[in-house]
Amino acid sequence: MAYRAHNLVLDPDGFFDAESQTPRLWIPAVVVLLIGVVRAGRGLYVSNYTTSAMEAGGSAGAGAGTGMRVLFTLPSLIIPFVPWLVVGGIFVGVCTYLGGEGGGTETLSVAGWGFVPALFGALVTLGLTLYILGGTNPSGIQEAVEVQRTMFETLRSVQVRALGYVFVGWQAFIWSFGIKHVHGLELRKATVPAVTAVAVIVAWDLFGGALLTAVMGVFY
Repeated sequence: MAYRAHNLVLDPDGFFDAESQTPRLWIPAVVVLLIGVVRAGRGLYVSNYTTSAMEAGGSAGAGAGTGMRVLFTLPSLIIPFVPWLVVGGIFVGVCTYLGGEGGGTETLSVAGWGFVPALFGALVTLGLTLYILGGTNPSGIQEAVEVQRTMFETLRSVQVRALGYVFVGWQAFIWSFGIKHVHGLELRKATVPAVTAVAVIVAWDLFGGALLTAVMGVFY
């Protein structure tokens, strides 16, 4: 198992050649779940940080810590499964259009394996959060807000976002070989659904926030 996982990084073509013989959906599902666990852990840390600052400053809202933990944790565990399913749907649709074979759980398995780079990205984000917040001890909520603003600015900086896009490019690289073996497409064609999925991910990263704000404005 360790050797095959090693191949996913250095030899994805060989990895998916072997994996296509006995595809296992549960391992990619664990990968996606781990992304949720890491993000939930980060959310819990941030909520604890905020609650501690509120308590230190004698804020009346300090007792809301439990609700904040639930708010941060539960969605973080579930949300990563949404892009997994969306990417799988993109693969099925585009590959069918290109005349590919197969689909179903094998396609979901390929999509899930491609989220290994996203797991690394989540770990990087967690590490930066711990580094920035861990070196501070806010005496009140206002100071905590300022520190968190610095953290968010760092996470949205050009350098960090560029690293994120490197991880996304790595996803496309992995997906291309997986699609090649699962859908029986030549590598050149297999890159089309992979790049399509990446384009959707990047578009959501760039414009998703504005879209959600617009939708919320319509209904509220």
